[in-house]
Amino acid sequence: KDYVDSADLVIFLSNSESPGRRSDLEEAAGLLRKGKNLMLLITGSDTTDVDVDDDGEVVEKLIMKGDSERLQQIDYVTQALGKEVVGLVPDGIKVHSISACYGEEGGAEEQAERWRDSGLAGFAEDIERLARAEGLQIKRQVPLKSLQTFCR
Repeated sequence: KDYVDSADLVIFLSNSESPGRRSDLEEAAGLLRKGKNLMLLITGSDTTDVDVDDDGEVVEKLIMKGDSERLQQIDYVTQALGKEVVGLVPDGIKVHSISACYGEEGGAEEQAERWRDSGLAGFAEDIERLARAEGLQIKRQVPLKSLQTFCR
C-alpha cells in the first residue's frame, strides 16, 4: 500500500477459492477510482485430481480447474468490478486465472504446455504489452512532469 500512489501498474491477487470477495472488490475498485492500471490475478486456479492406478495405489495429480469454471470466475470478477466503479468499461479490466504451482510442475518436455495452460503465459504477454506500450509512454512523461513541477 505504501507504493500504490507511485505505481504504474497494480497487480491485485484474489484466491480462486473465493474470487471477488466484497473486501477485495472494494479495494480493487478504490484503486481503479484512483486511475490506477489494475491487473487482477485469480490465483490457485488448480485442483487435485485423485485416482487409483492399476496397482490399487491412490495417485494424486495437480490439474487446472476447468475452462468453464475459470471463465465464470473471470466474468464474475470483471462484472462485479464494473458495478463497483460506475462508468468503468469491463473490457478495460485485465483479469487472469492462473496457477503458479501447475505452471512450475512437470518435466522439461511439458513445461511450455503447462506454462500456457496455467494462465501464466497470458499474464506474461499482458505484462510485456504494457511494458512496451504504456511503460515507454510513462517513462517519457516523467521528466516532463518533473520539469513542470519544478517550474511551478
